[in-house]
Amino acid sequence: MSLPRLIILVFVLSVLTACAGHVTVNVSAISSNTVDSFGTRYVFASAMRDVDTKDLYFREYSQYFDTILQKKKYIKVTDRQNADLEISFAYAISDGTTGISVFSWPIYETFGGETITITEQTRGPSGKLTTTTRQVHIPVRVQRIGTEVQTRSYTLYNRTATLEARVINKDGSIGDVVWMVLISSIGSSSDLRGTMPYLAAASAEFIGINTGEQRKIVVNRKDPFVLELKSSVR
Repeated sequence: MSLPRLIILVFVLSVLTACAGHVTVNVSAISSNTVDSFGTRYVFASAMRDVDTKDLYFREYSQYFDTILQKKKYIKVTDRQNADLEISFAYAISDGTTGISVFSWPIYETFGGETITITEQTRGPSGKLTTTTRQVHIPVRVQRIGTEVQTRSYTLYNRTATLEARVINKDGSIGDVVWMVLISSIGSSSDLRGTMPYLAAASAEFIGINTGEQRKIVVNRKDPFVLELKSSVR
């Protein structure tokens, strides 16, 4: 393999490795202008019809957001009568969408770089044959000799989580929505359990505020906050 081609392959592999080192998350948050007036004591509720708060996955996933909420001075309570807010939590993963990626890059070859000896014979006016030799250096040159094409199939999944905070009225009924956060990430992993800490970490600074638009957050897999969230799950 020529040196230029090796450099190109190393570059492609480094890009693919870098892409695997982070998770890209989209976050869209919206809130009421009077969000601060509704209190900070909350209870978690499931927004999924077939999943209740005792479900093991619900308990694990919600703990990530519990940690974030409590860092933002929210207070989790067990007695609904003492709560100001009901925070409904939902999560899901889509069926996989399959496609094909095509990668192409030029193939180069290196020529030259050697020294050759040329022997020449000449005949002088007297008819005598004279032999001379000389050395010629051929400089290095890189020439494109073709194109390499590779195809790779992939499957992508949409991993989502939603938090919606509603006021708990004095009579125990559920009132207006105070704030909502929509979180999603499209990636090749179908492991929602492995992805959830990154969804939570990406949403941390947007809970209870209005982003005005969807934000794209890139979360490093070695982010200390992600490691902290993972350690919070017991």
